[in-house]
Amino acid sequence: MQNLNQDEKQILKNSIDDIEVLEQQKQSISDEIKYKFKDLKDKGFNVDTIKKARKLLEAPEGKREAEQLELEMYIEILR
Repeated sequence: MQNLNQDEKQILKNSIDDIEVLEQQKQSISDEIKYKFKDLKDKGFNVDTIKKARKLLEAPEGKREAEQLELEMYIEILR
């Protein structure tokens, strides 16, 4: 392993510290999202449907349309 100079050591330490802060923030955001979904569920909303709708909305339009058509086809077949 190469020896690091003081500047490189400081860069490494600062980067690791930044990553740790970001990991903590990520966990906090994850907890907030879970709370929001629990709140929606407690208010009577179907959280699974909301998650599916969000997933479809996040997909590119062409892919979203293809998935919707495929889903409708499967539902028709399974009736």
